Amino acid sequence: LGEQSAAAYAFIQAAALQPSKVEVQHSLGVAQELLGRVPDALVALGAAHRLVAGSGGATERGVLASLFRATQAACDWRARAPHLARLRAMLHQALVHSSDSIFPLLPVEPFLP
Repeated sequence: LGEQSAAAYAFIQAAALQPSKVEVQHSLGVAQELLGRVPDALVALGAAHRLVAGSGGATERGVLASLFRATQAACDWRARAPHLARLRAMLHQALVHSSDSIFPLLPVEPFLP
């Protein structure tokens, strides 16, 4: 737990310096969720999602999967529905166009230093 707290603190500092960097916001959100700080995780993951929304790439899929998991942990069923719908659409797109990768469709661990 100490290493995860240190990682979360490092991501908080990084997010203050680079608020528009999706990897930082995403990692901060995942780290916060791992520490049980779901409301803080939702804020960071929401910021990451706003940065990549509509891009359709692997980064968006990873952020959406993490955001979906965090909204589920928060029991926020209304917020969860649109994320699930977008993930389903992206999965369908990847399956129809075999050149698209379906990964990541599972939440990722934070990018630890």
